Amino acid sequence: MADVTIPDNTVIVVGQSFTKTWSLRNSGTCPWTAAYELRHVGGERMATSSAVPASPADPGAIVDVSVTMTAPATAGQYRSEWQMCEQGAACFGQKVYVLISVREPTPLPSATTPITSTPVPTSAPAAQPFGDGTWRVGTDIVPGTYRSTGTSSCYWERLNAFTGSFDAIIANDNASGPAVVTVLASDAGFAAKRCGTWVPTETDQPAAPAARITDGTWRVGIDIVPGLYRAADTQGCYWERLSGFSGGLGEILANDNAVGPALVAISPGDVGFSSRRCGTWVLADTDQSAAPARTFGDG
Repeated sequence: MADVTIPDNTVIVVGQSFTKTWSLRNSGTCPWTAAYELRHVGGERMATSSAVPASPADPGAIVDVSVTMTAPATAGQYRSEWQMCEQGAACFGQKVYVLISVREPTPLPSATTPITSTPVPTSAPAAQPFGDGTWRVGTDIVPGTYRSTGTSSCYWERLNAFTGSFDAIIANDNASGPAVVTVLASDAGFAAKRCGTWVPTETDQPAAPAARITDGTWRVGIDIVPGLYRAADTQGCYWERLSGFSGGLGEILANDNAVGPALVAISPGDVGFSSRRCGTWVLADTDQSAAPARTFGDG
């Protein structure tokens, strides 16, 4: 069992909808059929339904199960627990959960609030590479967009304070492959673990966009060419088309949990593309089969 989306302590604004996805393995001896479901068994439900159907899975297979939820109307920390069950029978296996930190939205200045401008220096310092740790934005590191050199298990946070509380997390993610993050000038800090070196993207320009990529986060038109991409045989594959790299849920243009071969059309207007557990993506125009298959499975 593993989290695909919404890592523990993700910060979500009150009343905001989000989709939690878990990757589940059928570790039993019986196949999961249409009679199997993921059922709410504890904590704050946050979903309109108390159960969602699970994808069919043979023993040993891995499937993704998603639940659409809405953050409560009151700020605080909330946990929702779910478990696999057979309709009309007892639940079984280990429970899965989602743990979120709900906060009030940042208030906008009122019409009577005086707005002061901050002088802009005539020459801003150039962004420099940095590694794992916690850094002060504007003091230790320069705001901007950075790419990590790590290949797996990278965790990062954008912070509005250094209190260590969940409310201090603006956005976060567990990245698979190279990660790309935009650190804003309004952020107080940035923290990273197991990410390797973060390099300013303006110094990380490939000679030409690629038509073949692996898991990670990629810039459309810079790292990869837009077009229709195919991942051959995926298990628990999750992908996102992005309008930015700040890590906010509002930047997800579209996403999906794929089983079997996956296809996604990356638009020239997309800013980025991210995937995990999908293997290699190849531009479909360069990956034509010799002849159409006579039989096929999920995908």
